[in-house]
Amino acid sequence: MTLGVTQSELSRRWNISKQAVQAMVAKGMPLTNIQAAEEWRAARPRAAKTKRQASVKPPALAQMEAKVVEGLEPVGTVEEAEAYLRTLKGNMAIAERTSEQLRRAELFEDARRWLQVHAGLAKQYPTLHRQVVSLRKEHKVTIKCEDAQREFTGFLMRFRNHIERMPAALSGRVAPHDPDHAFGELTRWVDGVFKVMSQVPDVTK
Repeated sequence: MTLGVTQSELSRRWNISKQAVQAMVAKGMPLTNIQAAEEWRAARPRAAKTKRQASVKPPALAQMEAKVVEGLEPVGTVEEAEAYLRTLKGNMAIAERTSEQLRRAELFEDARRWLQVHAGLAKQYPTLHRQVVSLRKEHKVTIKCEDAQREFTGFLMRFRNHIERMPAALSGRVAPHDPDHAFGELTRWVDGVFKVMSQVPDVTK
């Protein structure tokens, strides 16, 4: 049986991901013709509004992806490095939040790209943080022990939250034929990572 309209055609026509169209089909959207599909979609304005709201405009995805590809910008002063570090942390938070919003709106491809942006920025964070520490040392800028501990604890919490979501996000991709088993294995791996991290001595005491 030949369908009147394909999911790929609707994806291009509506400028949304194929995963979003697949989700609509799973919820009952007909594929007999374009008019029937558009009437079905128009009858659900609340769901469509949610998807539009989830696609956060500023900053543009392409702009954020470029920041990952281009790498870190050079910094010369402590003030520049610290401001850059705050901007990087803010962009990481935006990428993480946007990815989650898009995932809930079932725009999985865009959510995956924002998650990759977050991962790329997270890889830049340690290097930039070392530059900040080096510049502080060079210019004899000191930091209180409790401030350093608070900063590092915050970084570890963000890292932990990211890792904890990994089993649910990856189980279907790792083993689409048996996502429950993959979820269990990934969860055990995450538990092992946290167990090792908990054994690191507290050097602040």
